[in-house]
Amino acid sequence: MQEAGNRARWSWDTLASSNDAATAGECAASPAPSACFRRNFAATTSGFEPPDVLDLVIRIAGIENVMRAIDYPYESSRDAVAFIEGARLSVEQRASIFHRNAERLFHLK
Repeated sequence: MQEAGNRARWSWDTLASSNDAATAGECAASPAPSACFRRNFAATTSGFEPPDVLDLVIRIAGIENVMRAIDYPYESSRDAVAFIEGARLSVEQRASIFHRNAERLFHLK
């Protein structure tokens, strides 16, 4: 999975180096499209629970852009919480996914 994340970032950055339009507008100051992506996208954990998928999303989007979510009523809150609690994350990373990222992105604090 790590190779896939690195390949995706490389592809965006390589394509942009040959296409000035890809770095226009708000992302013009970014060193690479992958940095622009991280500034403008967030991902939620709704609908997936494989640990490898979470690892890939964190590598691509950055831990600061991942938020816990569930697809109620199709997904159990208990299972969704257990998934994040059981993931290979530090206490700080878990807090970011559970609440800090949403507080920052939605200006809740």
